[in-house]
Amino acid sequence: MPPGGLNIRWPDPPLNQEMRLHQYAVLAATAFARANKIDKVVIDSPNAQLGIVTTAKSYLDVLQALEYLGLSESDAREIGIRVYKIGMAWRLEPVGIREFARGLEDSIVVEGKRCSIESQMKERMYNWPEQRRPHIVGKYDEAGNGILPSTNELTPAMITLVIAKRLSRFFDDRRRQCRAGRRNRQRARAHPRLRPRQARASDPAQATRDGAVGTVAAPDCRAGGSLIDATASVRGVGCRRQRAARRLLRVRAGVQIHDQLW
Repeated sequence: MPPGGLNIRWPDPPLNQEMRLHQYAVLAATAFARANKIDKVVIDSPNAQLGIVTTAKSYLDVLQALEYLGLSESDAREIGIRVYKIGMAWRLEPVGIREFARGLEDSIVVEGKRCSIESQMKERMYNWPEQRRPHIVGKYDEAGNGILPSTNELTPAMITLVIAKRLSRFFDDRRRQCRAGRRNRQRARAHPRLRPRQARASDPAQATRDGAVGTVAAPDCRAGGSLIDATASVRGVGCRRQRAARRLLRVRAGVQIHDQLW
């Protein structure tokens, strides 16, 4: 803290005011926001891939958009959505936004007419390693195409389309992975030599080599960096995500009609 604290005083030369503002007051404001949790994660997922950053009225629009998609809070957690509600749009609290963005692949910024939060996020994450830095979209996508308007009204239906499109990128990859896994299982059924070997209890050496007596896992199917076990049940978590993805894509046509009516 500077001598005399952050308050104004008399006399108070302009250059002294500027020094306190830039060197102390802004840092004190962000520390206050961090200590009082003014910015917070309202929906989290242990395996989050898509993050949504929002503030003020846009936060309610995001919740409405998730409702349009038929996603409850538990559904959003299951398919990998993380929502971050910002209470102080400027200056963006750095520690909270860094923790929010950790592990994400995509981040959508939904705010009012000005892209204040989006610009601050891009500025703070510009020097992150490429493997850790998420794609950040808001008013424009990576190709420079406008996706969320800065003029007129930003409706929940518009936000719904953007969320559905960004989610479909992840689930398109997962559909390809599941198809590859199903092909492997079909080949294993058609060709017995491709099936997982059974370690016999009467053969201790074989059991020791395989690590345990029982079924030896078949080679897993890897696509796009994600693991789909070739012997996994089709009723696992991945397929629940597939069903959620299909539900998301089914509503897109209805959302477009709804958007036109609005």
